[in-house]
Amino acid sequence: TLVLVVECPGDLEEWLLEKLTLSETAVVPPKKLTSEVHIEKRNEHYLMGGVQFISRTILVIDLLLKRVPVDLITGLIFFNAHFISDISIESFITRLFRTENKMGFIKALSSNPVQLNKNNQVEQCMRHLFLPQFHLWPRFHVNISESVEKHKCDVVELHIPLTDVMRNLQLTIIDLLHFCMKEIKKQVPSLDADFFVVENAVTKNYFRSLKVALKPMWSHLGANTKQ
Repeated sequence: TLVLVVECPGDLEEWLLEKLTLSETAVVPPKKLTSEVHIEKRNEHYLMGGVQFISRTILVIDLLLKRVPVDLITGLIFFNAHFISDISIESFITRLFRTENKMGFIKALSSNPVQLNKNNQVEQCMRHLFLPQFHLWPRFHVNISESVEKHKCDVVELHIPLTDVMRNLQLTIIDLLHFCMKEIKKQVPSLDADFFVVENAVTKNYFRSLKVALKPMWSHLGANTKQ
């Protein structure tokens, strides 16, 4: 049994390697095949079977040079299915694989449903990777929900107290914001009340929204208000 995991994201790859290594059901420990692994050593790993993590570049080269025993491959697993197209390396790998192995499975995973929903990406992915079925696994799916419950994240909140200098700076900035808002309110009392709340002034869109609101009357504002 040889399963090739292609182009797995770094953090996920390390986590899967650790889990598979500790698994009691793994007959052959998983391997990570990089360019640093010598060609002959890679051939040995292919013949050993098990789960092998590999980059698409190395795999396509080994397939073209007949270094991979294609008939022994049980299946291929691809990540980032939302990027797969007719010119992607994954599509080429799949065609090379299917010419010699009609029985092995092919799976493609994606955690980006928004991207999959664009430009018929699902249809493209299924066509170029010869995928017969498409499955959606939302968080509320029973299996997903149970898995998440078993592996809850530990959230740690760290509160760093402000130094005296930082606290003085914060108070000074608040005072300045109060003064600026008072000046604007004096000139434009018809503005929405939300523009005169200090808490709103620290948001990213505040100044953009304020600029849009003041644009029709900009020429009538005083120098201090503009500043």
